[in-house]
Amino acid sequence: MCRFLCLAVALLLVPTVDAQTPTPAQVLTNFAKAMNESALLKHSNLVREGTITVSPGDERGTYSIIRNAPNQIANYRETTSQYVAFGTDGHVVWSQKGTVISRPDGEERDNIQRDGGLVGLLRRYALAEYTGTVERVRWEGYDCWRLAAKTSAGKTRSDFYDVQSGLFRGTADTVSLLFLKRDRAYIIDAYAPTDGVQLPIRFRQRSGPVEMKMNVTRSEFDAPLPPNKFPMSPEVRTWLAMHP
Repeated sequence: MCRFLCLAVALLLVPTVDAQTPTPAQVLTNFAKAMNESALLKHSNLVREGTITVSPGDERGTYSIIRNAPNQIANYRETTSQYVAFGTDGHVVWSQKGTVISRPDGEERDNIQRDGGLVGLLRRYALAEYTGTVERVRWEGYDCWRLAAKTSAGKTRSDFYDVQSGLFRGTADTVSLLFLKRDRAYIIDAYAPTDGVQLPIRFRQRSGPVEMKMNVTRSEFDAPLPPNKFPMSPEVRTWLAMHP
């Protein structure tokens, strides 16, 4: 009798998993479907442009992101106080902050490379980084699946996918700056279709008290690529030639 009672108690103590909770692989699959992967991969490139506002204060600017299959990307962001650009031609990775041009290495280089092309939008690279179980949480006012990630460099972050739509909602982590830790987040507030593909049109980047809001004003597939920006600007091309 005791043996059966002990077994019954033990069974009651075993944690149960909600059958409706998806695996990380299912979350990414649902995201690809929600974005419309098949329509996305019919195209060869994507050019996006938009506006920037930074608070506190009233700083404004512009940005552009150019993606070209299979693995090229160029990203430009300029405000009244800052100019940042980075990208890769599929082989060489470059970065520019103000007038300083460099060849990124380590995790920064890896992040730029894996985000290239159109496939980078599908975030499949994140699957190898996801650890633990999927949790349902409320984040930035959205009902989300939270997936914990750990990069090859040992850094941790949380990625969030909308429970209802399946779309990627954003990411959060903590960075150390001058021995101080600062919370950082990237939040997508709205999507809209371009040629049947769901793309972010309104998003935010927050680091401590500073928040940058970006609004997309143009999204175009298979557009002519600007030679002065892609796959890199002439000044970056010159610098790379002088620093092989």
